[in-house]
Amino acid sequence: LQMDGRGRRLLYKTAMFTGLRRQELELLRVWHLDLDHQPYPLLRLPGDSTKNKDDAVLLLVPELAEEIRAWIA
Repeated sequence: LQMDGRGRRLLYKTAMFTGLRRQELELLRVWHLDLDHQPYPLLRLPGDSTKNKDDAVLLLVPELAEEIRAWIA
């Protein structure tokens, strides 16, 4: 249950910091993340995962990227 709670908290935090919609978050996959990009980590969503069907590149807050990295591990 703690892992479920951690994942849910991270999901809501990601939604808050990125502005992604529920459907976009559901389609989000690990390979969409570039957590080592400098100066800021990136999230790249292909057009088939976005509401307006355009590719999206979002900068991630470094602290959020580190939480995502830890969750993936």
